[in-house]
Amino acid sequence: MSNFETFTNLTGGLPGTAPRIFSASTTDNLAAVETAGYLNDRGAKGQIAAQDILIINISDGDVANQKVYFGYVTNPSAGVYTWNFGFQGGTGGGGGGGGVSSFNTRTGAVVAASGDYNVSEVTGAAPLESPEFTGVPAAPTATAGTSTTQVATTAFVQTSVADAGYAPIATPTFQGNVVVSTGGLSADSNVSTKGNLEMTVAGGKLNIATGSNASAGVATLSGGSLTVSTTAVKANSLIFLTRQKSVGTVGDLTIGTVTAGTSFVIQSGSSGDDSEVAWLVIN
Repeated sequence: MSNFETFTNLTGGLPGTAPRIFSASTTDNLAAVETAGYLNDRGAKGQIAAQDILIINISDGDVANQKVYFGYVTNPSAGVYTWNFGFQGGTGGGGGGGGVSSFNTRTGAVVAASGDYNVSEVTGAAPLESPEFTGVPAAPTATAGTSTTQVATTAFVQTSVADAGYAPIATPTFQGNVVVSTGGLSADSNVSTKGNLEMTVAGGKLNIATGSNASAGVATLSGGSLTVSTTAVKANSLIFLTRQKSVGTVGDLTIGTVTAGTSFVIQSGSSGDDSEVAWLVIN
């Protein structure tokens, strides 16, 4: 009787027939099973023959880390055996495979599950809160007109701008009444151009508001002169005058004293000139 805990003929006939399959188990190591008291005893007694297949479960004193070896008998009388490979079972590591003893309160053949890892433990992963992406991240394009907290792609933005009828920065074409509002801007906000301001349709007009501190208006001379009060005038302003209605003895119209930011004087060459005069200040 050998020192195996078990030695079982799983399949096959009498010695000398087709190869058989044997299984065995021991608490010793692989080197021990090839010595006297193990496989050598079986070979000497003719209980195993050449080409028989052996499946040996070896724990080597550590039941939690058993190894299963597959091999076949080469020359039993000489104690020669060929071991093809082995794999490790139980709950230990090493060998050809196997599980881990425990992970996140789970035991046995543990596989990854939701919640096993933090984002910081996954290479290249971005957090759900305030993620920072690199490269060219993509997202589904929302349907035109969507107004939610959904991510807006560049394609969605371009479609929305086109559908809204916004004019391009280069060579924009406006329609209807174009209004430049000073709401939220400083009081002296201006519309500037480095080119020409053109009215390409006959009958186009330049409408300038009149009233207090305006840049244009109508005044009536008294005794050949008039002081126009307006903050629109500057020291170097261009002031244009046009006689709207002749009253009294008319004379040539000129600009007298200009007080920047306060007023300017309209003078006539005749002290009897009480005409109605239109004026325009351009800065």
